[in-house]
Amino acid sequence: MPDGIRDVAGLFDAAVYTASRRPVGDPGATGLPPHCYTSEDWYRAEVERIFMRSWIFLGRVQRVPEAGDYLALDYAGVPLLILRGRDGVLRAFANSCRHRGAKLLEGEGNCRGIACPYHGWAYGLDGSLRGAPGMERSAGFDKAEHGLKPVRLETWGGFMFVCMDPEASDLATWLGDLSERLGPYDFEDMVPTYRVEYDLACNWKIMVENFLEYYHTPYVHRASIYSKPVAFLGQDDGQMADLSPEPGPGERVCFFMPHEGTRALMDGDAGFDPMPRLAGHRHEAGTYSGCILPAAMFSCHQDCMWFLEIYPEGPARTKVVQVGCFPKAATERPDFDEVAAHYYKRWGLVMGEDLAMIESVQRGLEGPFAEAGPVHHVEDKIHAIRRWWLDRMLDGPVG
Repeated sequence: MPDGIRDVAGLFDAAVYTASRRPVGDPGATGLPPHCYTSEDWYRAEVERIFMRSWIFLGRVQRVPEAGDYLALDYAGVPLLILRGRDGVLRAFANSCRHRGAKLLEGEGNCRGIACPYHGWAYGLDGSLRGAPGMERSAGFDKAEHGLKPVRLETWGGFMFVCMDPEASDLATWLGDLSERLGPYDFEDMVPTYRVEYDLACNWKIMVENFLEYYHTPYVHRASIYSKPVAFLGQDDGQMADLSPEPGPGERVCFFMPHEGTRALMDGDAGFDPMPRLAGHRHEAGTYSGCILPAAMFSCHQDCMWFLEIYPEGPARTKVVQVGCFPKAATERPDFDEVAAHYYKRWGLVMGEDLAMIESVQRGLEGPFAEAGPVHHVEDKIHAIRRWWLDRMLDGPVG
């Protein structure tokens, strides 16, 4: 077992994580032990204790806009199916036939109905069983009792979330005050125009942690966004500005970075005008970023927004999807593609720099000498998220 732990039960002994749960600034506070990023047993417990009990972010509703549109995906090993019904309602189901469990659909597309490729059981877009060849000969068989297994799905601002726990609170409670804090951006009006998928050899938590700290920026991004030091990183004394997480209700860790102009472009590139709807709000002079727990990452700028869909696939495998969105009015400009290319350049370049380092971190954590390191004071956001993760993996909040 890792880190001197003798058995699987020891992985979940709260005493092992005392230092990891100390607040930032406390003597001896550390990050997570390496096995939290490498252990198959720990990962399987995350699936059960975190992902199966949380609201999971699946991106924009524009992926399934029309009746019959479907999206089949796996989240942490759970096959899911998102369907737009003939009534316009968006629904989620287990992507598994009620007969022998075969996956029903792959990828994305449009269909008039669903036919199981194994034995021909047929389902409607509302998940109801419409046909089961020969089953009328089986005593007591009732089609009404064998529709697809539903999964809770709710939308917010044009974003899709699913929850596999029927006892969990609703999405509004999970989000807390985010509707108020992020309302001025009017996410319903945002149009996704950029989507890039990455298959990574890393633990999903490393991706989340990297997104929420700027300690690495002068080193990882020296050739890109840090080619000219910026004020929020302390260009005079090398100290980081206070970007502590904002308090408030909900399962989120968010922060606001005040600055002039947009941070979604490389220095010198022309972009779109600020959104008029932000006039008079602090959002017109800064960036609002954060994580809707457990792993939905977003960054809202004065002229656009982008987010990350994170799909855990194992202790050292993660699929990450970066999506960029613009206000509908911007996408209707005749020069949209030309101007948007400047944003795409920045997003792709910075993401590439991050991903190379993230995979390097994973390799280092898998070595025999890796151990939990100390916590820098500007890592308060990722430390808050680590404590949230541990609360769900162990015995509830501490301190």
